[in-house]
Amino acid sequence: MKLFANVSNQFLAKLVSVEFIGGLITAMFIAGVFWQSITGSIAESIEKADDNKASLEVLSSDVAEVKTDIQVMKRAQEDYQRYQKEVQESQTEELRDIKATLMDMARENRTHQEH
Repeated sequence: MKLFANVSNQFLAKLVSVEFIGGLITAMFIAGVFWQSITGSIAESIEKADDNKASLEVLSSDVAEVKTDIQVMKRAQEDYQRYQKEVQESQTEELRDIKATLMDMARENRTHQEH
């Protein structure tokens, strides 16, 4: 029986070491796949971040253009308001002149009618 027990212990020892080595190889394979997956995800995230950075730079440029356009429109509006005020003042002055001329003409007409 001792001989059979020794053989079975040796066989069991070989089987355990084969299973251990197989398990170790399997664990290394799984760790490698996991590591590759993580590094792939990190690389993809970095690429997406770079794409987002480029998009933000374009968006920032567009916002700067819009701000410039708004400033130009504001200046144009202020210029137009100044122009309208000048036109209104000019028209008011012309109306005063016309009124004064009509008043003078009315006085002259009265004086001619009285004489």
